[in-house]
Amino acid sequence: MHKAGRAEREQSVRMIGLYLGPVVLGSLVADGIYRSVCGGQRFALGGVFSSHLFQVLFGLMAAALAWSMRELRARLAFGILTFQQAVVASGWMFGAPVDPLLIGSLSVAFAVLVTMSGASMQPKWRLIVPAVFAAMFVVRWLTIYYADGIMGRHSVFRPGPFC
Repeated sequence: MHKAGRAEREQSVRMIGLYLGPVVLGSLVADGIYRSVCGGQRFALGGVFSSHLFQVLFGLMAAALAWSMRELRARLAFGILTFQQAVVASGWMFGAPVDPLLIGSLSVAFAVLVTMSGASMQPKWRLIVPAVFAAMFVVRWLTIYYADGIMGRHSVFRPGPFC
């Protein structure tokens, strides 16, 4: 019974990865393209999302998932996420700047691996990946656009399809 419960939990985590990967990729791609085309600063949420405690807990959760996964791609994905959180944590612990290209690359690697892991489990659900990616891309683009308007970088009501 114990092994069956563990297999079901692992399958659930892998199924979530089928959605989580495209969400992360869609957000990263939309942010990168928007900032390249429209310029401006990165917009980050404050509060709990930028707290060190949240990052440590997130890293510990990723490490526990990496340890418990038996499927190679899922284990690698959560191992990469653990490493990413360790790099971010070391940056604030030692007061050293963290290379955004490194963090972004690790995020992309995590997203691709966790998506591949979930898709290998449910081949008929692979068609959902582009739809989730596209939806997240649009949502992220609109939130950045609106945030830029709130921060006074442009008017939300001005004509212009992209920026």
